[in-house]
Amino acid sequence: MGLYSSLGPIDPQASGAAAHAILEEFQEIKRTYASAPKEAQAWVPILNKYTPTLIGTCEKGVKLAETL
Repeated sequence: MGLYSSLGPIDPQASGAAAHAILEEFQEIKRTYASAPKEAQAWVPILNKYTPTLIGTCEKGVKLAETL
């Protein structure tokens, strides 16, 4: 890095997407299922793309980024 260079904020990624965005989307899915289960069926294709460990990986990545 150059003398006047600096590092910007850390944006943790998981499965090629921003970990924050995945967590926010998952929270939206949970809210939709709680309030309107029938409408929440639209989220099924997205949920099917989630791996079993994706949410945990995102949470750990965000926590590490905040710690660093």
